[in-house]
Amino acid sequence: MIKVWKNFLYAPILLMVSTLPSQSQDNFPEFSVTAFVDARISHSRGELGWLDGGYGKTRYGTDANGNEKTRLNLAEASLLFETKFNWELSSFVHVKFDPEQKNDIDVVEVYLSYNKLMDSGYRTKARLGTFYPHISLENTDIAWTSPYSITSSAINSWIGEEIKTTGLELFLEKELEQHAISVTVGLFGFNDPAGTLLAFRGWALQDSKTTIFGQFPLPPVHSIGPNGKLAVQDPYVVPHLEVDNKIGYYGGLSWEYFGYFSLNGLYYNNRGDREAVIGGQYGWETEFLNIGLSVDLFEDIEIFGQFLNGNTKMGGLVHGEIAIDTDYDSFYILASKTFDKHRISIRFDDFSVSDNTLVYYDNNNETGHSWMVAYSVDLFDQQRLMLEFLHVNSDRANRAEHGFATQSKENLIQASYRITF
Repeated sequence: MIKVWKNFLYAPILLMVSTLPSQSQDNFPEFSVTAFVDARISHSRGELGWLDGGYGKTRYGTDANGNEKTRLNLAEASLLFETKFNWELSSFVHVKFDPEQKNDIDVVEVYLSYNKLMDSGYRTKARLGTFYPHISLENTDIAWTSPYSITSSAINSWIGEEIKTTGLELFLEKELEQHAISVTVGLFGFNDPAGTLLAFRGWALQDSKTTIFGQFPLPPVHSIGPNGKLAVQDPYVVPHLEVDNKIGYYGGLSWEYFGYFSLNGLYYNNRGDREAVIGGQYGWETEFLNIGLSVDLFEDIEIFGQFLNGNTKMGGLVHGEIAIDTDYDSFYILASKTFDKHRISIRFDDFSVSDNTLVYYDNNNETGHSWMVAYSVDLFDQQRLMLEFLHVNSDRANRAEHGFATQSKENLIQASYRITF
């Protein structure tokens, strides 16, 4: 059935591309390749990072003994391929390398896009393939990076990890004299494990994006060990996986008042079957509401934020309770000021996870907050230096399973040199 799902989603792309003429009077198709490289130096203090099998909240943590650690590495190298078949139809492919991903080279996004301005003044857009829904207000730069910081907020870190979808998205916008109103709807699959990281690990603040054939490690909690109540669960999550052959959906509304503010909301529901399982990966019944607000009153100052609230469930009944039933929420506010080629950004995050079942056995409760300060400067054409200080203060109950204090304070200092060519 999974193979049928893939054929259903990608056959239209292959059919449309194969039937397009090779040339036209406008010299289509147009093909372009863009490369993006992010070299990184970091210094971390506080806790072993979650990508290294610990409970830390940042991409780069301490060594296994809890000692401060300095790293120099290539954080990301990406190639972005875009083909314009005509004025309305195009395709996009994002291929990435980073040291933490499972496969050395893997695909982040691949989709066919249609964009047309109608005579009536309505703008229509459509995407078919694998892509990020339009949720993040931060990740607006090349290769789904942020121009404001190195590290994404807790909300958009999770979007980058588990909420990329495979399906069809439709967008309709009407621009008036002072306003613009838009509607977005999406149908998708291959996103059934969404929620796994929030339940077992909680929130994180990082910038490593999931790939189509990738996976992320889970912390060493007792419930997913050999003798745990969820022993079938792999010690990792595969975000892009179809477990129950059910179609999920999302829908969003956006209103922009030119020169003042923009407000948007999106509801997501993967309609997961929480008792379905393939191999070591469960289906999760995950839903959330995201609300974003941007203030546009100042010429060189950007102020915006997001609030996300949701619930995820997994498994059947254990002692009369659902195996995992978790509420989660987070918000951030970011302010950014530009000075010619310079930018300074400040962000505050707050996040929490509330475990509703079997807390006596597997306590996944969490609270936390974070402060981020970043500076960037465009040194040369398509070259940017970014400096960032990130502080994360979190309290997560299941750290006690391994004799750690439930509260942890982490500091991460990073310098990033980004080149686009």
